[in-house]
Amino acid sequence: MKAYIFILINALIILTTELFGTLFFDEGIIHIIALLFVITAGISLARNYYLADPIFKKFLIASIFAFILFSASHISEFIQFHFSGGYNDHIFAITVNFYLTSILFMILGSEIFIRAYSGYRRSRIFIIIGGILIAIFIYLSFLFSVRPEAISLEPEGITPYLYGAASLLLAFLFWRRLLRLRKSLNPSFVGFFRSLKAMLIFVTVSMLFNIFYEFIEDGAGIPEYQIVYFSHFFFYGGLSIMFLAFEELLKVGGLIGDIRERLKNNRD
Repeated sequence: MKAYIFILINALIILTTELFGTLFFDEGIIHIIALLFVITAGISLARNYYLADPIFKKFLIASIFAFILFSASHISEFIQFHFSGGYNDHIFAITVNFYLTSILFMILGSEIFIRAYSGYRRSRIFIIIGGILIAIFIYLSFLFSVRPEAISLEPEGITPYLYGAASLLLAFLFWRRLLRLRKSLNPSFVGFFRSLKAMLIFVTVSMLFNIFYEFIEDGAGIPEYQIVYFSHFFFYGGLSIMFLAFEELLKVGGLIGDIRERLKNNRD
């Protein structure tokens, strides 16, 4: 039932946004809607009984950081948009940096869990590389904020293709980690990981709209504001699916179900 509710909400957002033309783009309302989605999903994510489960604790803490960054990305986008008086390459690049950092946090969370599951026999190299990449994306976001001219997403340059390759590579790595996590846990979690994979697809498409917006604008003749809308529509869809993914954990029984019921009774 909740899935139909989210489908309806997303449909209403798309319809309302398109009916008002460029208003949501000009006034930055499109980012406010994104923040509401992040906050709603974050509330679901932060329920205590999920974090009380030692199997998922590290991965879910990393996911909470990811949601914080998703939220920060749209706060940053809203602020940068108003200070710049419009969209520039550095705004799109900073948003993508936030998204990539969010995905990296979830990859690191999954890798930490997999290392624990394997008895810590796996190398730490992926964790070290992930930490370095996070530091790089954070630095680049700061650099682009103070020096917008330092980044260009012109189709003639190599930068958008590097960003596109990074987005697809990290999405692929996270996809592989989700498959590994699913195999490491009991079948009750299949719905949870299936939803996370769908979320990853939507967020990746949203990133690609940000990265190749000039290529799309020039090549397909789609207005800039419409590209921004498309990017956010996919983001809303991804966050809706993420919300539903964590709702799937409510259906998990066994030991986790017992923990959930015990904590619920203690709170009551």
